[in-house]
Amino acid sequence: MLVLAVAIASLVRLPIIFVWELWKPASFHERPFDRARWRSFQSYEVANERGQMYDDLAARGLISTLTVEKRVLAVLGPPDERSSRRLYWLTGRWHSVGDTCLVVVFDPDRAVRRYGLVKLSGQAALASHCGAGTLLPESLPAASEQ
Repeated sequence: MLVLAVAIASLVRLPIIFVWELWKPASFHERPFDRARWRSFQSYEVANERGQMYDDLAARGLISTLTVEKRVLAVLGPPDERSSRRLYWLTGRWHSVGDTCLVVVFDPDRAVRRYGLVKLSGQAALASHCGAGTLLPESLPAASEQ
């Protein structure tokens, strides 16, 4: 009888978990920006929580257009990738869309011109290639859309 009760409880619980995973609010994954926690991740890590801190990072204006490169590096630490005037930090998952990178683009005077998240391809991101990703328009703060 106990085995039957456990089996029924498991059968009821699985659909509930499945539905929650599909429709949980995006904000469920968000967390406040924590500079030390952000810097604690070393490039690509499965448990990278940077993506969960991105919304707070942008909302608090810790990075904004015209911020100088030194200030960005003081907040985020060294980038995981660098390409000309673009710096990339791997961010793990953002709102369950898959692995992403934060890209910060600088003007010739080394001030932030724009920033946002780039979605990596469906391939494993063990070798980080953020520059080949696709920009997520919904991740762009209003001031960074130009």
